[in-house]
Amino acid sequence: MIERKKDWEKEIASQLSEERWLHTLGTIEIALHLAKIHRLNEEKVYLATLLHDIGKAYPLEKQKELALAYNLLSPEDLRAEGVVHAKVSAYLARERYRIQDEDILFVIAHHSTGHPDYGPLGWVVYVSDYLDPNRKLVHQTTLLATCEADLKEGCLQVLLAKLQYLFDKRKYLHSYSVDFYHSLIQSFPF
Repeated sequence: MIERKKDWEKEIASQLSEERWLHTLGTIEIALHLAKIHRLNEEKVYLATLLHDIGKAYPLEKQKELALAYNLLSPEDLRAEGVVHAKVSAYLARERYRIQDEDILFVIAHHSTGHPDYGPLGWVVYVSDYLDPNRKLVHQTTLLATCEADLKEGCLQVLLAKLQYLFDKRKYLHSYSVDFYHSLIQSFPF
């Protein structure tokens, strides 16, 4: 398995832009850190983060072309551009890299919006994608500390930051993000 991972890393690094590959490495770093703290399956976390953005090897128009050709998108998905690469990435993970683990594929397919059916694996990939240290976010240290202490609360805080960005930029808000928010707050007392 170690040899296969190294081969995949080389292949993916050669296909992604340098900036996107550095983002992938940063995402893996944060995800494995959180996986250790929260005692999650590190193999699944690694594979999901390694493959989460492989669809971005293609320009957006090619991503859309692939997604439409393989019927990967709902009409709503087409309205939220960030969703396209996630669906294509999950497709490539299954077809090119032969990932059969449905949990990993599901997490990859929804990593840009989150999903109400996410559990700890999804939460880790979702927050790690945002907390990639190469992004140098103002509130990064605080968000990471929250994720270390309470993964679900940290996920909620990351979601709120991502929603604020969408609101500020007047971008389309996918219903999965709304449902994800509702699923995260269900267990919090009012």
